[in-house]
Amino acid sequence: MRRSLSAILPTAALTLVASGCASTGTAPIESATATTQSTVRVDGGAAVYQAQLSHDDRATENDLTVSADRAFAILPAVYEEIGLKINTAISDSRVVGVNAARTRRIGKERLSRYLACGNDVTGNAIADAYAVTLTVLSRVSPSSPTGSLLSTQVIATATPMSVSGTTITCQSTGVLEALIAKTTTLRAVGAGAS
Repeated sequence: MRRSLSAILPTAALTLVASGCASTGTAPIESATATTQSTVRVDGGAAVYQAQLSHDDRATENDLTVSADRAFAILPAVYEEIGLKINTAISDSRVVGVNAARTRRIGKERLSRYLACGNDVTGNAIADAYAVTLTVLSRVSPSSPTGSLLSTQVIATATPMSVSGTTITCQSTGVLEALIAKTTTLRAVGAGAS
């Protein structure tokens, strides 16, 4: 299920991601809008075309059969197993993730598996050919005494590396959110069995 999750990303993170800038900070997560605005500019020779685009950044939610505290304790190992190096962890909100990181791959996988940014003029996936700034944040909240809700939000932009050009807003394919939920569930079951 995908719903808007306005409290998972800081306003600063949305600004950094939308502008294509990287950040190594771990600012507290506060309320923020879940809409990203971007401008696409195309030089058509005799004319320049410009379009303003906006889309909702949605979080994917999954029910877990472990407590919120236990799921939160597992998440750093989940991110590491997938190949994401966390730079944000806020215990009060039970939020873990990667905030505005530059990356070329997630683990051994190409970014196009997780991000849809379109194709360049040669037909290559932009997610694999451009410089990508990625934010992936997961928040765990209690849903019952023994259950929890895992919300994961993925936001990314891609910028040409070799020439100047417009920053492109990417969409999540949903694969990364599903992988985080599945890996968290498997680790929780494994931890319970040991």
